[in-house]
Amino acid sequence: LGLVGSEMCIRDSDYAIAFNNRGNAYRENGQYDRAIRDYDEAIRLKPDYPSAFYNRGFAIFNSARFENAIPEFKRVVQKWPKHRFAAIWLYLAQGRAGRNGRADLERNVKKLDLNTWPGPVVSMFLGRTKPEQVLARARNEDAKKQREQLTEAYFYVGQYHLLRGLRNKAKELFRSSLKLGVKSFTEYKSAQAELARMK
Repeated sequence: LGLVGSEMCIRDSDYAIAFNNRGNAYRENGQYDRAIRDYDEAIRLKPDYPSAFYNRGFAIFNSARFENAIPEFKRVVQKWPKHRFAAIWLYLAQGRAGRNGRADLERNVKKLDLNTWPGPVVSMFLGRTKPEQVLARARNEDAKKQREQLTEAYFYVGQYHLLRGLRNKAKELFRSSLKLGVKSFTEYKSAQAELARMK
């Protein structure tokens, strides 16, 4: 009875978190279809779950289905407007799908402080900051924070060049992102996915 009773106390939201976490593990190993299935199940169990939409967006983006990633990130921007990176990823999905996402980016970051990281990345995509300035702003006196921010900066500057058709420059920057070894970051995994497609 005790076992049955404890099982009955597990809520759908608990299972949703478990599916989301397993999806993350699959995504980190490049198993995007399996990850997406787990995120689907997490969202079925907990329809108002921004993290699952966000993570599903990454998995779809990394499998080069950019058009399909747009609604995922758009949902996060709507439900989680203060998330610092969601607007950037929506912009990237739109750009890689051949759309101009600048107006959406401008609107979605109105309430964000662009003077703090990753504000310089947003400013770069809006044409207000140069790529080299983004890399300079990523540097920090805290060595760990600098490594993390540079991992992100190299990836996003790589995307900036890729959107302009400069594949070799983008490839060089994605490699720089990987060299820092911050394997837990989405940008690290996405840089791996980009380089795999560029072979």
